[in-house]
Amino acid sequence: MKVQELIEGVILALLTLVIYLFTVNPVTNHYAIYALGISLVLLVGAYIFSIRHRSAHNYKMSSRIFKILAFSFTTAILLWVGTTGWYFSRFFYLLYLLGISLAFLFSTSAAFSFIIVLVAILLPNISDVNASFDIITVISLLLIVPLSYFLSRTYLKVKEKEKKILILETENKLYSGKVEELLRNVVTKVSVDLREPLNDIKQLAYYSPKLTTTKEREEYRKRIIKSSEKALQILKGFEEETTGRKLLRNPK
Repeated sequence: MKVQELIEGVILALLTLVIYLFTVNPVTNHYAIYALGISLVLLVGAYIFSIRHRSAHNYKMSSRIFKILAFSFTTAILLWVGTTGWYFSRFFYLLYLLGISLAFLFSTSAAFSFIIVLVAILLPNISDVNASFDIITVISLLLIVPLSYFLSRTYLKVKEKEKKILILETENKLYSGKVEELLRNVVTKVSVDLREPLNDIKQLAYYSPKLTTTKEREEYRKRIIKSSEKALQILKGFEEETTGRKLLRNPK
């Protein structure tokens, strides 16, 4: 298990436990509805901010912002179910949807830690309504993560058959695959090839102010242009090779 997956699992587990204690404690449960309202406002505000910031800077949402939104969404759902009675809440089904969402958004182990804590805090309520129904409810919660994993693997295999994606991970091998290895080698080769012309440009630019004659300055200028064109040609070849798209060229 990776450190990041472990941290995410711990956060989800603690978040679930803290919200449960906050909503069932007679001293704090009166403030749960206000906490829910604040969490919803913060969630909507953070989402709007991320959308505007992404549009203004023309880039994809970073994984850190995405995870913050996911934790905020989890907090809002847990408070929503908690303020309405947890196991006896009419919105209890949201926990199923939340578990499935977390299984897709986070790692399997992180989502499973959330489910384990959720089941643990709901166990005391078993047989309060109907023992058989309650047991089925607990079992169904435990099956959320395996079911989500199965659905995600099935979806990836369908897309792989359609030639839309290439699955890099296999079931029992912890390596990235030949495609990623090849791409890593290509990137390494490009970085080595770029080092020479870029280093030449740096050296020529450093010594050019010390030149005294027009002939020398013209020679350095030509060498800088030549090295720049070589670097651009390397980048052009790399982009065409990896994306199949050609770089736009400025008119001479």
